[in-house]
Amino acid sequence: MKKSLAANKILERLQSKITPETPTAQLSLIAHARRVVRAIESLESIASNKAPSETAEAHYLRISQNAKKMRAEFTRINDQLHEVLKSDGEIIHGRINRIFEPSKHSAEIRAVLRGMTTEARNKFVLDAVTSANIEALSAVREAPAVLSGLNPDFHGKVIEMAEQKIAPDLVRQLDENFEVFTAAQTVLGVAESMTNEYSDPNKIKDIERREKNAAQAQKDLEESLTNQDLEESLPA
Repeated sequence: MKKSLAANKILERLQSKITPETPTAQLSLIAHARRVVRAIESLESIASNKAPSETAEAHYLRISQNAKKMRAEFTRINDQLHEVLKSDGEIIHGRINRIFEPSKHSAEIRAVLRGMTTEARNKFVLDAVTSANIEALSAVREAPAVLSGLNPDFHGKVIEMAEQKIAPDLVRQLDENFEVFTAAQTVLGVAESMTNEYSDPNKIKDIERREKNAAQAQKDLEESLTNQDLEESLPA
C-alpha cells in the first residue's frame, strides 16, 4: 500500500474536524501535516516515473537525493510542530493559572488542611472540587502537596480534577492540541519510513562509484581523440 494512502487517511480525519472555531494552533499543526503528505505524494510520483533515458540505478539515486532533501525538511517541520504545541500550551496554562490566582488566605487554608485528619482533609478537598471552590482549590494548587498535608498522587489528581471542573474548555483545548500534534507526528513517521526505503547507503555508494568510473571512462575517451594526443603520437 502506498505510504500516501495511510498518511492521507490521517490528514482527512484531522481536516474533517475543522470548524470555524478551531484554534489557530491546531490549524497550524494540520497545515504542517498537509505539507508532509504532499511531500510523500511527490516522492511517490518521482519513484513511479523513471525517465526513458534513466537506468534503474540512476533513478534510485535521483529518488534518494530527493529523499535526503525531504528528511532535512522533516527535521524542520518536527521542530515547528513541537514549537506550536509548546507555545500554545504556555498560553493556555497561563490562562488556567490566572483563573486559579491564589488569595491572601491561601496559607491559612493550607494550615487548616494540615490540622485535619486524612479522611476529613480528603473530603474537604473533594467537596471543594464538586462545589468549584476556587479559593480553596487555588490554595491547594499553589503549593507542594506536603503544605496541604496531602499525598502527592492525590494532590496531582485533585489539581487535574479542579482544572477540568473550573476550566473545562481550556483543558479540552490542551487535550485536542496534543491529539492533533500526535496525529501530525504519525504522518511524519510515515514520511520518514518512506524516505528510509530509498536510503540504502551501500547501494548509493556503489551507484556513485560506478557513475564516477563511467565519467572517468568518458573523459579518457574524449582525451584520446583530441588533436594534441594525435600530434604527440606522430614521429618528430
